[in-house]
Amino acid sequence: MELFHTNMLYWLALHQPAESAPVWNALGLHSVRADGQEPFIEREWHHLDLVICSGPGRETLVVENKIGAIPTAEQLVREAETVARLAPSMKFGELKYVLLTLTAPAPGLPGPWRSVVYRDLLDELRETARRVSGEDAHVVSAYVELVAQLDAVARAYDPDVNLDEAVLLPASEREHLARGRVLSLVDKVRVGRFAQLATCAQPPEIRPAGPVGAALYHTIGLNDWFVNGRPGRQFGWQIQGNQFRLAVMFIGPHNKSREAREQEVTEHYNDYFDFTPPEALKGRLTPHQGKKLFLGFDPDMVYRYATLAPETTWHDLLGLTTFFSGHAHEYALKHREQS
Repeated sequence: MELFHTNMLYWLALHQPAESAPVWNALGLHSVRADGQEPFIEREWHHLDLVICSGPGRETLVVENKIGAIPTAEQLVREAETVARLAPSMKFGELKYVLLTLTAPAPGLPGPWRSVVYRDLLDELRETARRVSGEDAHVVSAYVELVAQLDAVARAYDPDVNLDEAVLLPASEREHLARGRVLSLVDKVRVGRFAQLATCAQPPEIRPAGPVGAALYHTIGLNDWFVNGRPGRQFGWQIQGNQFRLAVMFIGPHNKSREAREQEVTEHYNDYFDFTPPEALKGRLTPHQGKKLFLGFDPDMVYRYATLAPETTWHDLLGLTTFFSGHAHEYALKHREQS
């Protein structure tokens, strides 16, 4: 719950500015309040998680706070542009941008953003808890313990820690995580990190199509990537659970029923759904044996899927996504030229 953590930081800045100084110093802000000046402390301001300015013309901290998935470079650039546009009218001074995350982002964070992970704030949060008095001290101490436990969970399930680990968690482990109410966090960490890894693994000619996506859909993590074909059509892949999907996406207004979409895909794009992996990854995908030729998500997507083998590792999955991104890119280019 990212808003919960943002609210905690907001409360510290608003009500415990001196006691929480170690936290703000670690994030690059020398002081939350300046003598004789009214600070600006806001959360969810113009869709920015947290903005703190110690007074007119003073340094200003902008925090994008992410507990699960990590924002794309494009999102961070947009947010920085928003702040820069508003800064003169708000009398913000020197701007400092921090991406605060549970797991570290991939290299190449766009300027002017700086990465800080919660793990690196634990000592400062503990010092804050020692400085706070009364019942509030217990609240902050409990919060520090929560962050420490979340960090431990994130490190345990971060794909980048061991790419040779199996992608699919045993059903019993997922049930255990669900009982502990951290399954959604684990899925967010896993798909968020994999999106970064898969984006970095894409060859240069494919990267202009955009980064690999990460989301939580029906409480299960999902990664996807699509590239434009002829106008109104995209080709790509999705991974959710043990399903590796090849999909055609209908973009923009089309007024096609599911039957009409499946008919078009059958007539024009049926050869796209070739799940043959490279020789090094043979056996990692098992073709779907169901009765339906295609499945779909209304109102836009038509797909077919193969099942990931239980022994598929994160390293294998990177190989599959890179290979099938190339397959989608070539197929889309061919249909763009034909149109």
